[in-house]
Amino acid sequence: MNPIRIPTLTLLAALAPAAPLAQASTAWAERSEVLATGQDVHLYGLSTKGDDDTKVRCFDVTVSLTIGSDGVPAGTAAVSASACPKVKPGEFVIGNYTELASGQACSLAASPHDGRTELDLSCDSGTNHFLYTWYTGPIKGSPIQEQLVNAGLDKLPDHDAYSWGRVVLSEYNYDGCTYVGSLFGAREVNGRITMSIYKDDNQLDCTHEYQKTAP
Repeated sequence: MNPIRIPTLTLLAALAPAAPLAQASTAWAERSEVLATGQDVHLYGLSTKGDDDTKVRCFDVTVSLTIGSDGVPAGTAAVSASACPKVKPGEFVIGNYTELASGQACSLAASPHDGRTELDLSCDSGTNHFLYTWYTGPIKGSPIQEQLVNAGLDKLPDHDAYSWGRVVLSEYNYDGCTYVGSLFGAREVNGRITMSIYKDDNQLDCTHEYQKTAP
């Protein structure tokens, strides 16, 4: 029996690796700050990426639910989005703050540290004390760079929007998240500090918010 001969070009085409599939657009809602009020769900700092696009974008998004006359949520919702405000992670206002979840009183102090600014947020409920310390500037060159890189926090698409630090003192773990040594990112917008706590990896464990109070 004569062997079947396949043209060389046809054979090469068949053996060539398939072209990679286009990457679908996506978002990382788990990395945003989520606030739900009434029929609205707000996602602040939502990171997104388009098809075949390596650029990560940031949006503040509001999802407004539609509730029927029978009280059942409808199958549609209105979505509005605007670009995240340009915020420099080094901009923190020194003074008094209140943790929004617990009402705990806190104070923010600053001091120079090797060309950066060290921020220390001290919170006191009367019986329990907490101290969070972070440094302005990027992860590269941070006093705790090795820990941040080992945790993979430099791989987060929006890591440069935060200043990074760790929990120095936590007298008790009141939220199942805040341990001594836990790594976190901090940023301040309009007098509110958002602290995203990651512990020792780059999976977000919890978020704390602190509102500036007088003076």
